[in-house]
Amino acid sequence: MSKNILLFPGGFKPFHDGHLSILRSHIFNTDNVHIDEARIYISYKDRDSITADSSLWFLNSIKDKLSDLYSTEIKVNISEYPAPIRKCYNDVGNSLNNDKFCLVTSDKGTDIKRKEEFCNLYSINGKYYNKDIGVKTIYINANIEPIHYINRDDEYNNECVSSTVIRNDIKHKDYEEFKTSYINMLSNNIISEQLLKEYYNKLINLS
Repeated sequence: MSKNILLFPGGFKPFHDGHLSILRSHIFNTDNVHIDEARIYISYKDRDSITADSSLWFLNSIKDKLSDLYSTEIKVNISEYPAPIRKCYNDVGNSLNNDKFCLVTSDKGTDIKRKEEFCNLYSINGKYYNKDIGVKTIYINANIEPIHYINRDDEYNNECVSSTVIRNDIKHKDYEEFKTSYINMLSNNIISEQLLKEYYNKLINLS
């Protein structure tokens, strides 16, 4: 039985509300394409002492909740490549069944172009098209709603949630500001306060 599969590559150092919003918008897409599976691929490269293993721990802690909530199987792995989009290309190239793949990106200009290129390369007349296998990719339109900070006491209030800001909060050991990047996950019971504090402490210990 064929599946529609999302491929979401990224650094995710760390994973936050903004990332989840992008993923969710592709699962509940405007084209009404049913998504059977979503694969999140984490770059193995560290970023400001935040490791791939710490991101994997957090995502593994929430993936079952997300799978139940979104009715989509969520899988998480650390990519063996520093640029995990290469893992996405491998998934498509190595697939021998009728599964269809969509690259998950933000709606920024360069990301949209990357998404279009990924789709076109495996389409008819694309560089990687194989007539014996057929078209392997699909382009799914997603209405991504940016997640903005609220209730911060600094210049980032009302700005988009950002891994850079979170890493700065970790650097300054400010849990209350760190927490502002996870308001949606907390309010939707995807994570508990206890889990978030445990994650925060893990990241503090790495810094």
